[in-house]
Amino acid sequence: MFIGSWINLSRLTPLGIKEEHIYFLIIAIGIIISYVFVQPFIKWFVANRSAKLLSYIISSLLVIVSCFVVVLFIGDLHHLRINLLKITLQTLAVFGVVLILFYSYRRFIKKIN
Repeated sequence: MFIGSWINLSRLTPLGIKEEHIYFLIIAIGIIISYVFVQPFIKWFVANRSAKLLSYIISSLLVIVSCFVVVLFIGDLHHLRINLLKITLQTLAVFGVVLILFYSYRRFIKKIN
């Protein structure tokens, strides 16, 4: 009923438009906006041959989505969702730092040889 306070749904009901349709439209607009926002970054990463960074970003996204799916489907974890999200984000940050250090070390070793 969140949308009901912004939009008068009683005027849209005779047209066959339900609250779910409004949510669908808002989510679709959000997806389009995020796509337009992210596309230049992806093109830049590809142009700079940053496959490792793209892999990290996509794997992080999959982990975060998986975390939310687990919380959504397992009702017992609702009280842990904030802690689970915090731990997931911290783990992804540490993983990113480890990747940076690892590939910096490899690059350093290549320059020495």
